[in-house]
Amino acid sequence: MSRLRKKKSLLREWVNAILLALVFVAVIRIFLAEAYTVPTPSMEKTLLPGDFILISKLNYGPRLPFTGLRIPGYSTIQHNDVVVFNYPLEDGSSVEMHTHYIKRCIALPGDTLEIKKGRVYINSIPATDTENLRFNYHIKTSKKGLSENLLDSLGLNEGGKISKNGDYSFSLTYKEAEEIQKLPNVFHSEIFCEKQGQYADYIFPNAETIHWNTDWFGPLFVPGKGDSVRLVASVLPLYKRVIEEYEHNQVVSRNDSVFINRKYSDYYVFKADYYFMIGDNRHNSSDSRFWGFVPKDHIVRKAIAVLFSINKSGKGTSRWGRWFTGIK
Repeated sequence: MSRLRKKKSLLREWVNAILLALVFVAVIRIFLAEAYTVPTPSMEKTLLPGDFILISKLNYGPRLPFTGLRIPGYSTIQHNDVVVFNYPLEDGSSVEMHTHYIKRCIALPGDTLEIKKGRVYINSIPATDTENLRFNYHIKTSKKGLSENLLDSLGLNEGGKISKNGDYSFSLTYKEAEEIQKLPNVFHSEIFCEKQGQYADYIFPNAETIHWNTDWFGPLFVPGKGDSVRLVASVLPLYKRVIEEYEHNQVVSRNDSVFINRKYSDYYVFKADYYFMIGDNRHNSSDSRFWGFVPKDHIVRKAIAVLFSINKSGKGTSRWGRWFTGIK
């Protein structure tokens, strides 16, 4: 065999090896798992900006690209699962092209969710809190306040001083709040809470007749496939987007009557399952309280582990203690 033919043969072997590797990587990403970078503090401290996490496609079943079809997984979405999903409000493009969000699944199809004074209730029972759940706290101290060295040692990097009279606002877990309360010049600490009935136009369902906010929300029924709701003026704002955008119907309301696809309708039966997602950093998270339900076909993967973590807000140092840790 001539030298030229040997080179061509070797080149073909390299090309075949590269193509095989690309196919192998593609199969893993489509059907098994892939890595995802956490971009925001909305799940802090469960997940931190700079965490590189492993997300499994086997749990809920992988979606076949550009088909809308899903291969069955070996588990279903459970309460408190940390889930990666496509942002629901990006209309006009394929679901798979929507921005990825990561939150905790608080309510499942068939649940009734309510938030009272910041506390989540599912079917009238208090939801199980995770140890990393965070709220914005108002900390009252003496005029001397808290030293910068003390704040650094406590790792308080989200919040700060809000008045010259020793008032601070920090995003804290229950345990962190207890530790701060023990400090000698701290007089009082409490969770910030909006007033019940205070209307927030940026909160789902963005209707002036429904006065919900981040701390007082619901009750809201989370629909599942085959569930039905009565269509009256007080209920329609909660489900209009689902019926129109996700289930592809035309909805028109006149006085207290609702017409779906030009037919008068007393009730609507849902065609798919929906979920309600909330971030663990409760006062610093854009989630279902702001934009409503997440359809099942928007669910992408389950987050299962932190592979490694880089502190991007510092000097790019590694957070060694977070490497290869499970996500709870």
